Amino acid sequence: MSDRPIACTLTADGMTARLALIDALAGDGLLDRTPTETGLRVRLRDTPEVEQRTRELIAAESACCAFLDFDLHRDGTALILEISGPRDARPVIDLFFAPDATMRG
Repeated sequence: MSDRPIACTLTADGMTARLALIDALAGDGLLDRTPTETGLRVRLRDTPEVEQRTRELIAAESACCAFLDFDLHRDGTALILEISGPRDARPVIDLFFAPDATMRG
């Protein structure tokens, strides 16, 4: 899929803040998350505020994790965020909207 290195450029503090942002977005808007062959499909409530925060997350993640691909669209009733990447990036992708934050330990 890509020859971009699988390396996040966030600092430890940056990672903690980013995971907190994702957790807050999940609390406000997550409908469900489904693993896909190449990553993850996340359904979010379709509100202007959730969409804005999701777009901000995509921009921030695209800057620090260039090996990931993001696509945001609507399915009529929800926002759909598709996160994909190379097979070796699966552990990183699985952190997004993880159902159990203790997995991140």
